[in-house]
Amino acid sequence: MTSEEIALKALLSFVTGGFYVALMTFIAEKFGSKVGGVLLALPSTALVGLAFIGLTLGSSGITEAASVMPAPIGVSMLFVSMFVIFYRFGGLIPAYLASVICWFAMTIVLVHWDMPFILSVLLGLLFAGVSVSYLRKKSHRKLPPLHFSRTVFVTRTLFAGAFVGIAVLFASLLGPIWGGLFSSFPAVFSATLLILTRSHGIEFMASTGKAMVLGGLANLLFVIAVYGLVPLSGPILGITLAYLAALLFAAGTYRFVLDRV
Repeated sequence: MTSEEIALKALLSFVTGGFYVALMTFIAEKFGSKVGGVLLALPSTALVGLAFIGLTLGSSGITEAASVMPAPIGVSMLFVSMFVIFYRFGGLIPAYLASVICWFAMTIVLVHWDMPFILSVLLGLLFAGVSVSYLRKKSHRKLPPLHFSRTVFVTRTLFAGAFVGIAVLFASLLGPIWGGLFSSFPAVFSATLLILTRSHGIEFMASTGKAMVLGGLANLLFVIAVYGLVPLSGPILGITLAYLAALLFAAGTYRFVLDRV
């Protein structure tokens, strides 16, 4: 593959992933923390990242990238709780940077551990459970309808899309393992944490984060389904079926969030 082809796919993934994330963030602000939190947690970085890794490296690249993703996705759900905790000690930017450092430190260890896929899944569930347990005490908050500027939309698109583009670029240059690692990065959570905290305060962000972590289990289900379905049905059908499974799970999570959280 030529450098021009790699650059084109990275650019396309940047635009696609960024637009999706920006749209979901707008919905979160319009409909409140419960609905928006679940929608924001649907596969986005993982979806676009794995799809473009497939275009670059084929079905085997998708499967290899997906094999390392469950535990890092769990760390991404833990990322939300880490941010809320760190915010108490240093404010917005220090809390975010500390959370990112912790995420990279944990995920690099997990990826180099070379653990069995089932153990990675179990660790992902454990990390998600810890985060949900911490955030459960945060009460639901809803904002009135807001008007959004073009600058805010573009900023969100650029921020989130950058991580998707990096995932595809690293997969092309360094292999699918590194692509899977960056596809697990909490780009959606990052954009949401920074934007909602700055705009509406840490309590609203924490309320949204609670629903995001529950909905984030759809990301875990998506990666598990991709890992199992792509070798059997090919990249297009496999990823499509996996995303449909994540959507159905998210719908069930939405009802749970409305009733219980």
